[in-house]
Amino acid sequence: MRELLCVAFVVLNCISCIHAKTVYACNFDDATSVDNCFTSVINVAANIGNPSAVTPSGPLSDVTSSLKPTDSGEACKLPYKVGSFSWNMYFCNKGYCPTENNSNSTCKPGKFSSVSLTDNNKKSFQLKTESGGIDSVDQQCLIYYYYMSSITGTKIITVTKEETSGTKEIIDSVTSSPFNGWIQRKILFKAEIRGYKLYFEAQRTSGFQAPTVGFDEISIREGSCDDQHITSDPMAVTSVLVQTTTTTTPAKTTTTTTTTTTTTTTPVIVATTTTTTTTTTTPVIVATTTTTTTTTKMPEPVQTSVAKTTTATLTSLIEITALNTADSLATTAVTIRRTTSDAGAGSDDSSNTVIIVLATVIPVVSIVLISTIIWFKKSSLKSYFADGETLAQAVEAIKNLTDGTRPGRPRVTTPKQDQQVITLAEKETFVTSQDITNRLNKKGLDISQRTVQRRLNEAGAKYNRPLSKPLLTENHREKRLKWAEDQRTTDWNQVIFSHETTIRMNSVKGLVWNLPGKKKVMRTVKHPFKINVWGCFSARGFGRVVCFKENLNADLMCHTYKYGLLPTARKQFGHDSTLWKLQEDNDPKHTSKKATT
Repeated sequence: MRELLCVAFVVLNCISCIHAKTVYACNFDDATSVDNCFTSVINVAANIGNPSAVTPSGPLSDVTSSLKPTDSGEACKLPYKVGSFSWNMYFCNKGYCPTENNSNSTCKPGKFSSVSLTDNNKKSFQLKTESGGIDSVDQQCLIYYYYMSSITGTKIITVTKEETSGTKEIIDSVTSSPFNGWIQRKILFKAEIRGYKLYFEAQRTSGFQAPTVGFDEISIREGSCDDQHITSDPMAVTSVLVQTTTTTTPAKTTTTTTTTTTTTTTPVIVATTTTTTTTTTTPVIVATTTTTTTTTKMPEPVQTSVAKTTTATLTSLIEITALNTADSLATTAVTIRRTTSDAGAGSDDSSNTVIIVLATVIPVVSIVLISTIIWFKKSSLKSYFADGETLAQAVEAIKNLTDGTRPGRPRVTTPKQDQQVITLAEKETFVTSQDITNRLNKKGLDISQRTVQRRLNEAGAKYNRPLSKPLLTENHREKRLKWAEDQRTTDWNQVIFSHETTIRMNSVKGLVWNLPGKKKVMRTVKHPFKINVWGCFSARGFGRVVCFKENLNADLMCHTYKYGLLPTARKQFGHDSTLWKLQEDNDPKHTSKKATT
């Protein structure tokens, strides 16, 4: 009895899968920043930047270009390398990508949406529909693609459902990306009432850089995410070939048979087709092929038997064969939409509906029923059903089969504790992983130093030297503010910027990781060789570079202006032009009388 109940539960689930259909679908291929899949403005582009030696910080192509077949019908072979770059490429490279048989296939064009998280404020985007909400209810499956750059800092993508009553629920949350490309998400949720809304939200919760988050190919369909769904577009059909063959035997009398085929609900107008088969008294023998519709002619009255299978969403291709008095064979192909009916059968819409349901459900139910019975006989899952167990308990036991424990050691910290580790590292300037471990241990959290380091690495933190910035006094601030106000009318296209630096050979900079008993050694000299470099540039390009070994003073500064600055100004602004000016800092060498006269 229990086995039959479980079989019935599985069969009902399988039948419900047939009715899954897409209720919302949108991409950004034909969208703009103002008119797109969301109700608010969002950046829409075909790519963000071009490949370089640095790992891309934004999508270089959209989902259509990256993951769908190219013009040659083959999919891009991802990932691949671009030139000598060390990172893996998960996008089309300027409209092209390698496939199995072509190293430079043309990608299909498309666009996507993206948002740059320049601050910690949450960016929210509501899905746009004609009615303002999604017209569907009960079990729903949300499918979308997202991109999240690997720039240092904590960021999060959330998808929130809002019912018509105002109740909000977060149905999806993403904090990282397994690789630098488009990632597909499938989210199963339940809608209480038709007209619910979905919001896609992105936020940078920590860090100073501006990571990029992208969205593309958003769709919602009814039923489970594992269903084989049908679209609401009636043109999405499958063609089935049905062959009709007429076999004629020798006869002494003349027999005429008329077969009429009528088509209904067809986007392509098909007229009623009449085929007349006439056989003379002369014996004629026609070869017989595999038949679906067979007409047999004997000396007795002609009998016609018709066998057909019709599905509401299928397009049937029927071959109508006619045999004329000259014994020649003519074949006509007719494309018929949805329902093919025989004129002499006298069937109506209700009988067609019954045939459609039976033809779809019976094979599926039969296969599932036989497979499930065999599986239950041999499976050890029968131990889940004890004596006296009710139907509800049996159903609940089947549902819980997917919620078993998974392999691997569980994390020793919760998301809230992970955030505590990141917060301590952000607030304290010279705190070490051991310091963080000691503080958390004092609060009662049993955590090791290695775990702290892993949590910081997951957040993108790196152990290196802090940035050095000058300490500004109030006088410095006032002077800088006054200088900025004075430069409001400056044409920066007419300004040359210059600076100098020192390059030392065999100097030790930065931090290294040393293993116990194995310290890394850098060979150095007491007075390392150094070279001073002066350079300049403007909006019109780079200028000359002057190298020297001496310490920079006023005389050497004049020498640098003569052989570096003046030739650059003449080349970029003209030989006699006086419209340009030099921008330097207030170093004494720059403000000396020799350098300024």
